[in-house]
Amino acid sequence: MTFSVLAGRVQALAIGILFFSVPFSIAGDELAVLLLYLAGIGALVQGQAHWPKTGLNLWLLAVVLSALLAALLAPHPGAGFASLRNLWRFALPFALALALTPKRLKLGLTLMAGTTILVGFYAVLQHQNGIDLFRSEQLQAEYLIHRGSWHAVGAFSHHLTFGGVMLLVAGLLAPLGLVKELSPKLRGLFAMAGLFALYSAYASMGRSIWLGLLALAFTALALLLRRRAWILLVPAALVFVFALWVQQSPVLQQTLSKTPTGQRFVEGLDSSENMDRLLMWQAAKTAIVDHPWVGLGPGQGESLQPYYDELALATGHNFEHPAKTGVHNIFLQNLVDFGLLGTAAFLGWWGWVFFSLWKGWHQNPQLNFYQALRLGSMAGLVGSWSAGFFENNFRDGEVQVVILMVHGLALWLSLSPHLGTQGQSEPCP
Repeated sequence: MTFSVLAGRVQALAIGILFFSVPFSIAGDELAVLLLYLAGIGALVQGQAHWPKTGLNLWLLAVVLSALLAALLAPHPGAGFASLRNLWRFALPFALALALTPKRLKLGLTLMAGTTILVGFYAVLQHQNGIDLFRSEQLQAEYLIHRGSWHAVGAFSHHLTFGGVMLLVAGLLAPLGLVKELSPKLRGLFAMAGLFALYSAYASMGRSIWLGLLALAFTALALLLRRRAWILLVPAALVFVFALWVQQSPVLQQTLSKTPTGQRFVEGLDSSENMDRLLMWQAAKTAIVDHPWVGLGPGQGESLQPYYDELALATGHNFEHPAKTGVHNIFLQNLVDFGLLGTAAFLGWWGWVFFSLWKGWHQNPQLNFYQALRLGSMAGLVGSWSAGFFENNFRDGEVQVVILMVHGLALWLSLSPHLGTQGQSEPCP
């Protein structure tokens, strides 16, 4: 067996493990990433593959350099450099782009659809009955919320992790159920998986995830409507007016609170119910003002804690979590950790990914296989960014893997810009 054949088989195996594992297993995700790295390095060394020449290289280099600078200048550099080990997955988009082929992608998405249906069915049982086969009784007890309804968590340790993963999975799979060039059975599989993923994200009962779902839906519809997207201003305005109405009406709040979903919605609009998060953000903002350019540095919870303590003393509030757990806003968290320089690099990286998908999307108005992937990837990313205003989703390993997988798909599509942009006559993989 030649090295090229072996590397190809390892890459195919890794893609299968990655897509299969995403809905439920960080262990499978990380094994797949390691295999992709090994196979990709081998292929590059043997000259059988070439590193992609793309603007993403510069943005990721800027992210890494800004992180190194922030760690070097941090109050506790040792903790800062130790924290940089969490960047090890950042090369996944390149490794995945080197390994993907149309057939491998289709097989991977089919595997993901299958596991999503299984995990989604389990999430239905969890949400309705509290059935939990994989976690301790203590963890299970934490997620009983109202009238016998539970946060769905899948096999993960936290409901926001599960919701953040399924939010992105829904974005990838649901649009494929609309692709007419696929066989009816495959369309049905993707449609069913997309619905289970959407329900799972909802059943996580994370309000930030619900916001992400709303952003995902509006983004997908706006992309499909194209020049008529302005129509969505009407439902967007209605949602905003309804939220204001709920916030100002005790009678409506009391009515909605009779259901688990309504209760969570009402609590989300009540500042007294969210004081912990609001004060976290206040502490973060003060730290950012004091350290604007490179931030406090990564892994500097010990240096952020005094800002929490000062607010606790001034307000009498007891924080539920210490500063090291994060400020529950990924954009503020990046500013705290990496400052304006590092955050600009992150935004440039994420913006490059989105606009590479956007460019391909606008080259063909027909929803074929690849255009559905571009649509779902953009909608999923916007949903994830929206949820990130209220959580640290990009710092969560399981969610980060899915985001980087979408980035890898976007990079692969940008390196093959003809895929899906030449009309419906192009064969589906």
